[in-house]
Amino acid sequence: MASDNPKIMNFNKFYKWFNYQKKINKFKVKKVKLKEIKNWNVRSDKISHANNKFFKIVGIKVRSNFYKKNWDQPIILQNEVGVLGIIKNPKSKKDKARKKSYYARHNAQDSNPDKFSARYWSHKVKW
Repeated sequence: MASDNPKIMNFNKFYKWFNYQKKINKFKVKKVKLKEIKNWNVRSDKISHANNKFFKIVGIKVRSNFYKKNWDQPIILQNEVGVLGIIKNPKSKKDKARKKSYYARHNAQDSNPDKFSARYWSHKVKW
């Protein structure tokens, strides 16, 4: 993956760095109740950090004529400029197929993507 910004790491370098960090940094993660997490507010309408930075999780009701479907869902809102994402290392055949599909849909491996592609705009620095 190429980028217009030399400060943005390509996928291969990122995974190499990330896997190295997993080897040298040890974490013990324990699942706890939301009400036990320090500095986070859990209310009936949202989950947010005490200083209102980072992100919030809120519920939304979607009403649309899109396939005549309506639905409710949680959504992540991010107030600050930055990247919010979930990283998953695909292990199952199904997850590997999803990753392959993502690359195909977003043309993520093309170093010179078309300006009409999702890959071009998702990797473009906008500020």
